[in-house]
Amino acid sequence: LSVTAAGAISDSGALLIGGTTTVAPGAGNSTTLDVATNNFVGAVSATNGANLTLVDANAIDLGATTITGNLSVTAAGAISDSGALLIGGTTTVAPGAGNSTTLDVATNNFVGAVSATNGANLTLVDANGLDLGPVTITGDLAATATLGNITNTGGALGIGGNSTFTANAAGASITVNNAGNAFTGTVAFAGAGGLANVTVVDTTAFDLQALTLTGNLSVTAAGAISDSGALLIGGTTTVAPGAGNSTTLDVATNNFVGAVSATNGANLTLVDANAIDLGATTITGNLSVTAAGAISDSGALLIG
Repeated sequence: LSVTAAGAISDSGALLIGGTTTVAPGAGNSTTLDVATNNFVGAVSATNGANLTLVDANAIDLGATTITGNLSVTAAGAISDSGALLIGGTTTVAPGAGNSTTLDVATNNFVGAVSATNGANLTLVDANGLDLGPVTITGDLAATATLGNITNTGGALGIGGNSTFTANAAGASITVNNAGNAFTGTVAFAGAGGLANVTVVDTTAFDLQALTLTGNLSVTAAGAISDSGALLIGGTTTVAPGAGNSTTLDVATNNFVGAVSATNGANLTLVDANAIDLGATTITGNLSVTAAGAISDSGALLIG
């Protein structure tokens, strides 16, 4: 099916298309193919227009698509891409329960925030930066930005499985700091070019996997904060666990180059394979600091 119009393109009856579907509405106009029983067997592509809304009673595959507005895709099955998606606005995907969304073509460019309102796993690749939210999934999140930062201004991330954030540009940063974020599984941060800063907020407890940064680390959690891998932090480290909860960063090979501060919580336990400097810290419990080098303070320590 190939449809070209000077205006908008819409459907008022079910579309059962065994091959590919290509739509080209007029500039500034939108395509809306949202009849619930639509079935696009082949890839669906859009070569022009503002918004693109698609509904499929089964799985759906997205072909090469360039639009200036928002992309909305709802399917009873999985959602995937086989062509580059150049989306000028937001992207919202809703696969069927237990199904996954995989938008991993290397040249994808999502200018607006990418959201998922259902489904198991969510895999995203953006050739530039990537903004996330809101996302609610039962499985794993894998988000990759090739030449930019990863941010979380769109809305809260509710991830039932593990989360992996990869920003591959040299000096890229990852900021997933929406106040409603909830990471159930492990959370990992990576970058082929060397990460600068990481900022994360979690409404539950938060465990830090092995992490190397040239810049600053900031972790805020409603529960405890811990580490299960070595933290090599070139800048400052700031932790804020929930009231009555503790921070324990005690992997023997940790290296905090900049000052380490705690702005909340009960106990604070720190281990550094070199010297360590303590920044402004306020806790209600006990402070324990172990270092292979000197221990100093550059901020006031208020230890309850």
